[in-house]
Amino acid sequence: MLIAAGALVAGTVTVLPAAPRAPVNRPPTALPLAWTDCATQAYTWLQCATLKVPLNHDDPAGRMITLALTRVPHTAKTSQGPLLVNPGGPGGSGRAMAGYVAASLPRRWPPSTT
Repeated sequence: MLIAAGALVAGTVTVLPAAPRAPVNRPPTALPLAWTDCATQAYTWLQCATLKVPLNHDDPAGRMITLALTRVPHTAKTSQGPLLVNPGGPGGSGRAMAGYVAASLPRRWPPSTT
């Protein structure tokens, strides 16, 4: 009987979710990226920018690192959004990877079947 009463009481206790943790530091406001021409002989359409981001996202105002970004501007009438590529690492530079991927995609979508 005592066990049944304990189970009944335990089943009626409501557990409240923990309050969300307030951020310790406010992250810096994002600035627009400054894209510049960084064409190579093989990929003449490349553009580059850099982006500073926190090394530790739990400490957004702490130590920052700089990411090197490369893009190929879309040529479609409407954009379907970005296609992100990451060569992994550590290793060699991934600067030309966006050009390599873009060069391997069909010029038209959907590709013609004739």
